[in-house]
Amino acid sequence: MKKSATILVITILTITLLPLLVGRGPQAGPRVDGAPDEFYDVVIFGIDRRPHQKKGRSDVIIIVHCEPGRITLFSTPRDTLTRVRRRMDKINHAFAFGGVKLSIATIENLYKFKVDNYIVLDFETFLKTVDVISALTDGGRLIGAENFLASGENLLKWLRFRGLPTGDRRRCQRHQLFMKRVFEYTQDMYLEQPLLYGQCMKAGLKVVDSDLTYEHVAQLYETYKDIDVDEDIERYVLPGHGTSRYGKKPYMSRKRYERTYGPNFNAIIQKEGLTGAEAKKRKKQLRRKFQKEHKLVSYYMPKYNWSLMTYIRWFRKNNLAMNYKEVDTLRK
Repeated sequence: MKKSATILVITILTITLLPLLVGRGPQAGPRVDGAPDEFYDVVIFGIDRRPHQKKGRSDVIIIVHCEPGRITLFSTPRDTLTRVRRRMDKINHAFAFGGVKLSIATIENLYKFKVDNYIVLDFETFLKTVDVISALTDGGRLIGAENFLASGENLLKWLRFRGLPTGDRRRCQRHQLFMKRVFEYTQDMYLEQPLLYGQCMKAGLKVVDSDLTYEHVAQLYETYKDIDVDEDIERYVLPGHGTSRYGKKPYMSRKRYERTYGPNFNAIIQKEGLTGAEAKKRKKQLRRKFQKEHKLVSYYMPKYNWSLMTYIRWFRKNNLAMNYKEVDTLRK
């Protein structure tokens, strides 16, 4: 399976599972950063894992943060550099090293909060869920989602595409837009077709890896059944920037690593007797060789070291809501 193929897993499963994510449930625990109990947080992990593999990487990480009358979708780019166990590494490697337990511990440490429940999705789950949704909704016609389910290939391309500026960060926003659209379907289904809603929930819970129960789901969705999707659902992406660092010592800047472990390029050039343009060309060759041997890795560097609630309050205070929009081809 290609990288990010599990994005389609999330797109299909969210049709039946997003109602799990909207309220405070019985398993909500105390906050690590002292936040009040009315906050409730579910994390979605989308795993890049082939059917025959036991391990994989969490290439999609979305926190669904719930407060009274408001929901926040907070995405973490897969290459985010953070502490995984005792070393600095990409956050998506946590699942490969220690499964959902280590992934939750890693994200709790990064954002200084407590995960109440989780959902883990992979490629195999997607294959099972496609059949379930098609059977229960008559190809999407029962919930007005014919176009939504018409072409899984096109949907996958729309969600996987990273060719636009900001790459994975832009893709995270696309996932959030999609989840808002899916919530509209499930919200309508819950209010107008409760029997179908119940069937979808029970079927989805049988195939997904989660610590949520059907009773929990019912309690969660009832809390937010009247929420305004456009006004009351916020969406943010961890602020930061992409950078290249050496995988052996990712906590060190690129220049610092080269100064510490690299050869003295100027001394080599001087010994070879090169000057002018030839010296500059030779220096570039030496640096490229060093970078290739020591393996430069692309990371996403968080801008701040804040708690989840501090990030959310900062976004709100500065009116920095995501402004990324696309033509809606999923609903009409």
